[in-house]
Amino acid sequence: MTDLLTTIPGIIITVGGILTVAVVGGLYVVGLWKQKKDGADDRLINLLKETVGELEKKVDNQKREHDDEVVKLNKKIDDLTSKVGELEKENQTLVEVLQGRDKSTLDFQRQMLEAMRVGMETNGLAKDTANKLQSLIDLMATHIKAVEALQTKQ
Repeated sequence: MTDLLTTIPGIIITVGGILTVAVVGGLYVVGLWKQKKDGADDRLINLLKETVGELEKKVDNQKREHDDEVVKLNKKIDDLTSKVGELEKENQTLVEVLQGRDKSTLDFQRQMLEAMRVGMETNGLAKDTANKLQSLIDLMATHIKAVEALQTKQ
């Protein structure tokens, strides 16, 4: 083996062999490292896919909850809007009643005015009748005095 290293072709073959073993060994190490790296990358990709899947589920659940809450709130808004409408109508009725502008109060006021008019007409007729009766009583008293005066003369 010592003769092989003394010749140039022997040296070239030896150096070439050493380089070949080093390159093959290096490539083997790089292959192992790349394989580990590819495995790590695959695990990372799978982990990220799982994470994305879970996050998508959470987003879907939150969207569903949000949509449910929006439906509930819209129903509450509709109910409250309806109640506000009813209260406004009731308030308007109360305002009209308190101001005396509701239909029943106005009807009552018309009836009272008519009753007052009839009462005043009746009072006027009663006064006129009382005056005529007084005139009749005065006339009858004068007539009675005249009849008595005639009777006493006879």
